[in-house]
Amino acid sequence: MVHRVTDFGAGLIAIKCKEIRSLDLSYLPQITEKCLHHILQLKHLEDLVLEHCLGIDDHGLKTLQASCKSMKMLNLSKCLNISHIGIASLTNGAQNLEKLILSNSLVVTTDLAKCLQSLPRLQSVKLDGCLGTMSGLKAIGNLCALLKELNLSKCFGVTDESLSFLVRTHKDLEKLDITCCRKITHASISGLTNSCLRLTSLRMESV
Repeated sequence: MVHRVTDFGAGLIAIKCKEIRSLDLSYLPQITEKCLHHILQLKHLEDLVLEHCLGIDDHGLKTLQASCKSMKMLNLSKCLNISHIGIASLTNGAQNLEKLILSNSLVVTTDLAKCLQSLPRLQSVKLDGCLGTMSGLKAIGNLCALLKELNLSKCFGVTDESLSFLVRTHKDLEKLDITCCRKITHASISGLTNSCLRLTSLRMESV
């Protein structure tokens, strides 16, 4: 059964299949940072999905400091044992990261925003289902001006004030998801239409 795959099995794949560019290890609760050591030796790896890998924590993410120069997308959604401390580890080893998915995983704080700022090529961040603090959301507005895609769907804490600030500072946004952000009103939508004129995709169901 798939859920019995361990560090040994995941590591073996990385050792034997050296041309892998995309690797999805979602919902494998028994894998830890031990297999990441081998996975990060994959010189062509661009996409790594670790969704709901509960064995991955901040300590495990420190492994990513070593070498993940080719990685462009990292999915850590539903990894409940990570925080901004683990994300900070990416800033040294994942300088080419373009997309970071943190859905349903952690609290959006000022410290997290500072970590995101340190990823120079980051264009897409997904924070759907996360708890967003006012200071954290505003910090993303201040520090992450290069974002082209932002997902705040079901992000508790998104208000007119925080959303209005975000759209004013992200005029180049192309994709925005504010689905089920029920604390926003016409005021922030008006600000959105005045600021984000380059939008190609807007999702706002059930707001």
